[in-house]
Amino acid sequence: MRGAVKFLVFLSLLAVLLFIVWSRSSALLNNLGNRYYESANYKEAIRFYEMAIKISPDSWVPHLGLAQAYSKVGDYDMAINGFERTLRLNPASLDALKCLSRIYADRKDYEKALYLLRNRRDPGLVDSALYVCSIYSADTVNEAAALLSKGDSKGASALLINLLTHCEGNPGVYYTLGMAYFYSQDLDNAQQYLKKALIKDAAFYPAYKALGNIYFDKGDYASAEEYWRKAIRLNDEDAASYNDLGIALMNLERCKEALAYLFRAVELDPGNLDYIYSLASIYRDNNMPQEALRWYAKLNSMRPDYPNLHNDVGDIYANLGRKTEALSEYIMEKENCRVKIKAGRADPETMNDYAYALNATGDYAQAREFAEALTQRHPRYRQAHITLSMIYEKLGRKDLALRSLKRARECSHFEYFISREISRLEKTRLSGYKEAP
Repeated sequence: MRGAVKFLVFLSLLAVLLFIVWSRSSALLNNLGNRYYESANYKEAIRFYEMAIKISPDSWVPHLGLAQAYSKVGDYDMAINGFERTLRLNPASLDALKCLSRIYADRKDYEKALYLLRNRRDPGLVDSALYVCSIYSADTVNEAAALLSKGDSKGASALLINLLTHCEGNPGVYYTLGMAYFYSQDLDNAQQYLKKALIKDAAFYPAYKALGNIYFDKGDYASAEEYWRKAIRLNDEDAASYNDLGIALMNLERCKEALAYLFRAVELDPGNLDYIYSLASIYRDNNMPQEALRWYAKLNSMRPDYPNLHNDVGDIYANLGRKTEALSEYIMEKENCRVKIKAGRADPETMNDYAYALNATGDYAQAREFAEALTQRHPRYRQAHITLSMIYEKLGRKDLALRSLKRARECSHFEYFISREISRLEKTRLSGYKEAP
């Protein structure tokens, strides 16, 4: 009996000893795995971590080491499996949370990564969440920009709004979202998000440029001027801002001020046809016909069919009393427009330029036909109403001319010129004046 008791005690001690040895061998194997890991021998590290796990499957430490080693050799499926097992055994493992969230983020599963980090709410995970949001934001902005380039402003907006439900926006996010709304003509939302971009970064000059465009489209030229001036202060080498500011000043009828900005735009980008056209036009509006003709000639040498070029030159020659040269220019404009229309490029601007040239060459009936059709198809196209008014005046129908000008004024945010033309017509009514039906 006593011998049996001694034998049982011996077995118990042996079991304890074997447990201790077995446990220590697991730790030893894990330590060997760590050494191979630190020396970048990840395959051997994996082998020892797996041996340690076989001995102690409920120990989270070798699972973590194994997951990190698999991550190093690019086997991310096995790494994810290892990190998830680590977290089941030790939900507080910051290393596992950070590594797993990074893998999710690298796989573009950003929302899963952020849920993993924010579900634990540990201050030590803040940097990881910021990292995920930074690449999530950059990736989403790129995707949204690609959609905008294809004309899909709604798709771009949806992507960015979804991003903002998970991450705080940076200037680029708010700017891109603002531009998405701008392209979809939702100017109020565009304005809101562009201003948020400036709250994030007061030196983010593209937002100033975009806000200038929005206020210009709204007809608030004074505010457009303010934002474009701020853009220029931040980047005085941006030709577009100088050109846009010059055009805003033209609309404010501050043509002498506009001249300097439009000239600077051409200095900065001498090959830009639109800037050359703007500069030529401001010389015309400043009653400097020779300078205007010089810049129109330069534009003609670069692109003879530039929209409305020959109409403008024809107007200058007509004002100078050079009727033959004026007629030649109007005929060239008609021919350019015919070519575009025949090629299927009958946009509203081309149709308006054509009607204007027809009127200037005495083809009043055809001019009226084109202009009336244009105003019916595009009732908010201000310039078409102005052209139609000029045609009616040539036809002696000042009643219809006045009505067209008043419609043009309804389509305009800035009406000084149109109001002056209305006053002129009202003062020069002929005795045979007829009221429009």
